[in-house]
Amino acid sequence: MTLLVAAAFLIGPSLPVASSRGVKPLFTIGVQAVGKVSKDDLRAVAQSLKRWWVAVRVLPSSQAPKRFLLSSGRYQAQPWAEEVERGIPKGIDKVLILTSVDLSARREGVEDWRILGYSAHKGKVALVSQSRLLGLTVGSEKISKSDLTVRLALHEISGCFGVEECYWTKCLGYPHRGSVKRLAETTFQFCPRCSNTLWQVGVII
Repeated sequence: MTLLVAAAFLIGPSLPVASSRGVKPLFTIGVQAVGKVSKDDLRAVAQSLKRWWVAVRVLPSSQAPKRFLLSSGRYQAQPWAEEVERGIPKGIDKVLILTSVDLSARREGVEDWRILGYSAHKGKVALVSQSRLLGLTVGSEKISKSDLTVRLALHEISGCFGVEECYWTKCLGYPHRGSVKRLAETTFQFCPRCSNTLWQVGVII
């Protein structure tokens, strides 16, 4: 059984191609740049999402809300996401925010825990911080800041669609635990189990 699952992961899930569906996607994801985010990185994330069976809209850029700024220089991710969720524009189902600022969350008894990204399970808003996403090399592979941004963005927004932490280290659903190296060791794909979770809610990748 384990061998079959592993083989399926290597080959990739047998799912329909999104563009062949011929019907309107069930979800629209709004992508927004907050702070100093390059147009190239924003475009890379939007293009990656368009490969899913979802519609993508690029929202007007903005600045990070100072009311969530901590003395450490990091921004509180959860209240920020909750505020965005209360004001999601009409016609948008989920919002993915790419930001250059550092993010923080309450974790393991620590009030100001530095994080790479944030999303509530089956929530509507995902936050992705580029502040520590510098290019690095894993084995013989050179991974750019843009590639890391895309992997982190897909990881966080998938949580909004119900994808839970995965035990396959190469799957985008694998928990990076704030480690850029662990994030870099994932691929641009989800394993069959995580792909099925997305499929069940109407997101075909």
